[in-house]
Amino acid sequence: LRILDVNNLSVKFTQKEEVFEAVKDISFSLNSGEILGLIGESGSGKSVTSQSITRLIENAKYTGSVSYFTDNQCIDLINCSRSQLQTVRRENVAYIFQEPMTALNPLMPCGNQILESSFTKSKDALFELLNKVELNDVERIAKSHPHELSGGQRQRIMIAMALAKKPKLLIADEPTTALDIAIQKEILSLLKKLSTEDNMGILFITHDLLSLGEFADRIAVMYHGEIVEQNKTSKILNSPKHPYTKALIESRPSYRKKGNILEEISDLLVESNGDLIYKKTTLEKLPANTSSDEVILELHDIGKYHVQNGIFKRTKNKVLHDISLKVNRGDIVGLIGESGSGKSTIAKIVLRIWEETSGKILLHGKDISSFDDLSRHMSSVVGVKGNAGQANYAASKAGIIGFSKSVALELGSRNIRSNVIAPGFIETEMTDKLAEDVVQSWRDGIPLKRGGQPEDVANACVFLASDLSNYITGQVLHVDGGMLT
Repeated sequence: LRILDVNNLSVKFTQKEEVFEAVKDISFSLNSGEILGLIGESGSGKSVTSQSITRLIENAKYTGSVSYFTDNQCIDLINCSRSQLQTVRRENVAYIFQEPMTALNPLMPCGNQILESSFTKSKDALFELLNKVELNDVERIAKSHPHELSGGQRQRIMIAMALAKKPKLLIADEPTTALDIAIQKEILSLLKKLSTEDNMGILFITHDLLSLGEFADRIAVMYHGEIVEQNKTSKILNSPKHPYTKALIESRPSYRKKGNILEEISDLLVESNGDLIYKKTTLEKLPANTSSDEVILELHDIGKYHVQNGIFKRTKNKVLHDISLKVNRGDIVGLIGESGSGKSTIAKIVLRIWEETSGKILLHGKDISSFDDLSRHMSSVVGVKGNAGQANYAASKAGIIGFSKSVALELGSRNIRSNVIAPGFIETEMTDKLAEDVVQSWRDGIPLKRGGQPEDVANACVFLASDLSNYITGQVLHVDGGMLT
């Protein structure tokens, strides 16, 4: 049963009297209980397309039609009245956005936020939704604020909010990008299960083509605002036709590329007489890493717990258990673990966003609390929204502290500016190509200038991630349940 039909949709923006066409005459359809994957690089027009379906972008000019089928009637969402559009938004279509920490209210318990979206305002309805998204510790989850949950748990809260109004169409805009590999698979399995059980159509936006292999029924590939290829998932993955689709598949990391420089999509495409041509490249080895005996960063028996205040007692939730590690000059250290394992907590403590509850940290042999301005010793790269240029700039000046977008928001709210030299961290959300660029720039040690003065180059580099197979060549440490194993 057809629920969505997009025909010749174009979306234009006017910027300084110039017209920019973000989406160009695209067409696709979606049936009940079907999952359509919309794939493409950042800037290809995926998110604009998803938001244009219900005219969420106020300053855009829409042409074409978006037909939504409900209760034996067809509503053109591009040309319908505002009241009709609001009814569809409120009752029939739900969105899941990429980063829960920007979508959830940090001041409200998650249970209250779910009930805001639900037509049934009861505890039983709330617990049913939490169980449906496999958050089975319902009492604790309902009372928790977003910052007290892991990335995977927060994304499940967003899914529960979307399901609360029992939508016929769910639009998920890169909901797994900020999650580690294990949690990504869990979320995809959950969405597929819910699509089948509730006969719900899902438009799933992503940049990771191969993640759709066992998830989507069909795939549409976007390039420069156009859909260049769409077909059944197996056909797209096994027999791609368009050069851009072939480049997307080839640019993804694989075991055979371990220790090699990853190809960029632009390396795999050549334009000839206005046509794109796919070409394969020869893999290049990453340069070897060198380190010294000089210790830059030391963590000794670091512990951390959060306190939850109840009516009659305070509960301590321990998230780090006696973490100890050393980082030497020139090291590239991988710190891996699933969502909720404690990786970001370690980064926040080193950055002094949070205080440890036990243990001590030494930076260049001195207690880290003795430094008045850590911004002169640590630099940061944010994985979620960063790009290679930003990474090169920061990495060539420092050994990088990076972290998830949620940590970046905390830094921004505290007005902290990390900008110069140091060991540091990069979190899960960083793409393979971005991480590779960071390592390459760090090794090259290109000196940049700040205030007219040349800066020293990086001292050490620590990655926080869930998959370090392609760009980490030094020591790898595993975090599980707040402990190094």
